[in-house]
Amino acid sequence: VEFVDETPQSKDPLVVSARTLCLKRCLENLISNACTYAGEATLVLKISQGAALVCVCDRGPGIPQECLEHIFEPYYRVEGSRNRSFGGTGLGLAIARNMAILNAAELRVQNLAQGGLMAELKIPLC
Repeated sequence: VEFVDETPQSKDPLVVSARTLCLKRCLENLISNACTYAGEATLVLKISQGAALVCVCDRGPGIPQECLEHIFEPYYRVEGSRNRSFGGTGLGLAIARNMAILNAAELRVQNLAQGGLMAELKIPLC
């Protein structure tokens, strides 16, 4: 896992109001999925429009456009991920989105133009 900090350099700490365990579980699930299905993850931290953006990016095959919103449904798995060698139950991203919601955050995913997937967690700043 690689970490890239793209926040403006400031002496002030970056502060969000969050349920710590929920935020941790959300990020663990996103990072775990990226590492499981793409072999690696890059985390990028940004600030935009009064929110902290934590982006988990991978260089995997991405997800078919028509499946992007379905991946947050419990037990939904993209057809290519049904291989027993990956394991899992299809709950990780459903849990991640619920944990985001409990933190008044938004979680969305999109395919990257260069290939791979980006999960973006948008957490309001205090």
